[in-house]
Amino acid sequence: MFSSATCYVSRLERGEVEHMRAETLDKISKALDTSMESLIEGEKPDKHGKHQMGKYEKELKVLLSLLDQEEAEEVAKSVLNLIHTKPKEEH
Repeated sequence: MFSSATCYVSRLERGEVEHMRAETLDKISKALDTSMESLIEGEKPDKHGKHQMGKYEKELKVLLSLLDQEEAEEVAKSVLNLIHTKPKEEH
């Protein structure tokens, strides 16, 4: 369903993408709720205690942003269903 986006993100993570269009970088930065500059320079710690997304959260957000609206909704619904149906751990 989103294999081309997954492949692209994987290639980015491995450093295999030498050139990226500004539009693509802009799309990724918006999906991650950050600036293009912070992606280029590296993420700086949040001074305000804001939740910093982990690697997989960021990857999911990027992948969702690369899908069309209908596909993104379907994937998001599936992920939420997985979370809501996960058995609660007993403490």
